[in-house]
Formats: sequence, C-alpha cells, structure tokens
Amino acid sequence: AVLKSERYPYNLTFVVTGNEIIEYFKVVKAALEKLRPDLAMSIIHVPHGMMRLKGGKMSSRTGDVIRAEDLLENAHTGLIDRIHQIMSGEKDIWRAENQKTVEMVALGAIKYSILRQSAGKDIIFDFETSLSFNGDSGPYLQYTHARAKSALQKAGIKGAVDKSMILNEYIVNI
Repeated sequence: AVLKSERYPYNLTFVVTGNEIIEYFKVVKAALEKLRPDLAMSIIHVPHGMMRLKGGKMSSRTGDVIRAEDLLENAHTGLIDRIHQIMSGEKDIWRAENQKTVEMVALGAIKYSILRQSAGKDIIFDFETSLSFNGDSGPYLQYTHARAKSALQKAGIKGAVDKSMILNEYIVNI
C-alpha cells in the first residue's frame, strides 16, 4: 500500500479480490491502520465471487484454472453442439438449420448464466442448467421474448407497446 501510494498517488483506491481473501485483507488493513492510518482510510476492499465449474473450484495453485477466453470458446462450442441436439429433437419450435439462431441462443445462455448470479457470490457455470428451456435461463428468456413478439405481431401491434394496455400496475412501473 505504501509503495503503491508512492508510485501512484491516490486519494481513494479499490482493492478487488476473491472472497477467500476477506479475512486476510482484514488483517492487512488492521496492520496498515497501525502503520499508516491515512492510507488505511483510503483503501476500500471489494471482494467478489469466483468463477467455478459445476465440477468444482478453479485454482491457480493447483493448476485447475481455465482462462475466461477458453471458457467462453469451449462453452460456446459445447453449447452450440448441445443446442443442435435439442433443436433437432423434441422441440419443434427451434429450427436446427438456423445457425444464427443457434449462435444467439448459445451466447445468450453463456451471458445470462453468468449475469444472473448475485454480485459478490461465486458464479457456478453448468452447461445443462444454462441451456434449460424452462425457468431461469437465457434460452428460456429468448424463447419467451420471441413468443411475445410473435403474439404482438399477430395482433397487429408494431413498435413499442402502449403501457396503458397492461393491467398490472407493478409491471407498468418497472
């Protein structure tokens, strides 16, 4: 902290670490309060969750680490293959021939699977859960959006929906 403040003078700094460092950082900050209270007051610790695969924890010390770039590429490829299986099977609503749709569903599955997690908590990435066509998943939301858009088109409604048509005040106020 002292070296950082000398090299890069600051009034406020954020230190972002994994949740596993919370207790360690409390000790570091307590020591810094004794040595340099001015610096201790200018440091804010922001802990966050870690990316984990369903099979377990990733760790750089044990070599069980996957780069975000590799995760996205592998997940994207794996999800595209899985989507083709799903779409060519029992779900008539999906057309396996439409590669653009498959790409969008895969990307939506990855993004939503990560973004749906609570801030500060671990992100558990699971191929099967991220591809679920029921409930809390990217493909389900995409499908619901497509169905709603189709229903509006069939009703002859174009553009934005007039909020006065929605009866539930809670939904209108969102």
